[in-house]
Amino acid sequence: MAHGGEDWGRYAPAKTIFTVQDLGELAARLKSIDTFDRRGNIIWLDDFESGLSKWGVDTVGAGTDLKPSAEFCRSGAFAAKGTLPGGVSASITMSHYEPFPVLSNFGFECHISLYRKVTAARLYLYLLYGATSYNFSVRYDVANKKLQYQDEDQALQDLATDLSLYNSNNCFHAFKLVVDSAKREYKRLIVDDTTYLLDTFKPWSNPTGAANLLAPAIAIANSGDDDGFTYVDDVILTQNEP
Repeated sequence: MAHGGEDWGRYAPAKTIFTVQDLGELAARLKSIDTFDRRGNIIWLDDFESGLSKWGVDTVGAGTDLKPSAEFCRSGAFAAKGTLPGGVSASITMSHYEPFPVLSNFGFECHISLYRKVTAARLYLYLLYGATSYNFSVRYDVANKKLQYQDEDQALQDLATDLSLYNSNNCFHAFKLVVDSAKREYKRLIVDDTTYLLDTFKPWSNPTGAANLLAPAIAIANSGDDDGFTYVDDVILTQNEP
């Protein structure tokens, strides 16, 4: 008996085209923002095409501002543009709160353009569970070319000490932090083409009366004499990361 698919079937030979077997690839070809690291199941995402209404925004420093911008973006037509004036200690923190269905490995991905004099960028992933807040955080010190994570004593520990990321308004660097919420541990950090394994590293934790939540946040700082600008785009929150 012959085996194989029908002539008109999914695996039939085709001319001038190649069939797409991966639904993730299909989504990417349809302009999904989830193209950098496709592992995990998406809980929530934001491409900033609808503005900043999904975020709480806190600014420090006179003239510091965060607003939608069509000047530069990773995808679509808009990104979030941060303006951090020089000569003062300026910072922008943008945060979002999301309930989660079950403890799993969570991922937090974002894309940041480190344009012109920004001194530091930081990712936070707060896991609020069982009356305790577990505070996962990684930081890129632009001025000193250091990549760091925050340990259980709130101290910043070096992961890389000579990391130079290209500085341009239209070059969006990918950052993805993955944590093991069941073990309350870091798991890995991806920055562009490099993966840093953080297994067994513990986050700082503190008691809280808040309900169970997952809260990603992005903080950008400028402490130099010159004005700093940054663009943030394509934020993705995932669960069930491997």
